[in-house]
Amino acid sequence: MLYLAGWSAMQMGSDQLAREHFEELKLYRPDAPIPQADDNALLIVETGTSPRKLGDGVGHYQLVYRRGKNFQDVAAEVRNGEEWSALYPMEDIFFQAATRGGRAIDRIVEGQIQFKENTRAVGSTLSSVSQDSMLAGFSSAAGGAVGAGYAAISLISVAAEGMSASANTRADIRYWAGLPDTIHLLPVTAADGDPVTVRFLDKNGQPVPGLADNTEFKFDGRGAGLAFATSRRPDSGGSQ
Repeated sequence: MLYLAGWSAMQMGSDQLAREHFEELKLYRPDAPIPQADDNALLIVETGTSPRKLGDGVGHYQLVYRRGKNFQDVAAEVRNGEEWSALYPMEDIFFQAATRGGRAIDRIVEGQIQFKENTRAVGSTLSSVSQDSMLAGFSSAAGGAVGAGYAAISLISVAAEGMSASANTRADIRYWAGLPDTIHLLPVTAADGDPVTVRFLDKNGQPVPGLADNTEFKFDGRGAGLAFATSRRPDSGGSQ
């Protein structure tokens, strides 16, 4: 978000605000590719599959986070003439989902968050690609109370027993399967309609066979361009 805030300020012509955002970004990502004056387009690429929410413990009432599965792609490169340029791994979505204040969430039980003692146990994808620190965020809230008149106590008691018997104590494990594992980006100089070819790499830095995506830069009326590629597009060979 810091990068996008700086990019947006830059496109609006607010150079001072853009510098402030990028200076703050450097506190977390000192080697991030800061846009140059002639960079007029941004390439954003997604890799991997969504973090998962799972039910754990007796009755599956404990909520835990796990990295997505069934994917090999952890990095991306864009074709630049006869060469390939690496995209910068800006954000690890699993790390975002599974941390709060830099501490790894072990499980959530009845609104209480339990943390792992070893923060490095998360095993962020970015830790193997970039040595930067990572932004993290998580919030939760719960509460509420019900009151009733004395004459209704018996009816409420009967209703409570019925609700208790039919209550589903399992953790809510619904999650947004359309999210990626990691978001990569690269500021470039481009023109409207310029083709983009992206290939995806495994943890050893080797191209994943048959996994690539093709797109093109689109520009708005103010000269700002954007291209988006993903390993999970149906025609890119990526798995959902």
